[in-house]
Amino acid sequence: MALIFSSSHVEANYFGARMSDFSVGTGKGLTTDQVFDMALELPETSDEVKWNDVTVCRNGRGMVWALPSTSKKLEGRKPRNPDGGFLVFHVSWEDHDRLLEQPGSIFFKKPHYENYPALLVDSSDLDEETAREMLRVAWQGSAEKVRYRSKPKF
Repeated sequence: MALIFSSSHVEANYFGARMSDFSVGTGKGLTTDQVFDMALELPETSDEVKWNDVTVCRNGRGMVWALPSTSKKLEGRKPRNPDGGFLVFHVSWEDHDRLLEQPGSIFFKKPHYENYPALLVDSSDLDEETAREMLRVAWQGSAEKVRYRSKPKF
């Protein structure tokens, strides 16, 4: 399947996933399309398919991407909204640690991203203010090459 570009975002990837598969259509929170629209307002951004996921990039580096609720990377975790999905934000390690350590944080990690500075969030937990702040943090975090953390040695 060829990539199909629309006026908004990448409509389908090589495996047939559509943006509607990732979006929260009802209930609290934002849809991934709304978050991607906000992300594409930032300079140097574009929408692409990377890692088999619909992704907004800054100069070709992944900044925020959508994971369908069926992704194996989520290890069975389901969104609170049954129509929902998850977003992954690439951030600096400093922001990563700060946001994960906040009491009541809406962000979480899964082993797939253990050594990568990325935070996952159920899209139904995002409001516009939080999404815009996270996009600012992700935009800054994606400016430089990813620094992986090495696995702890036992």
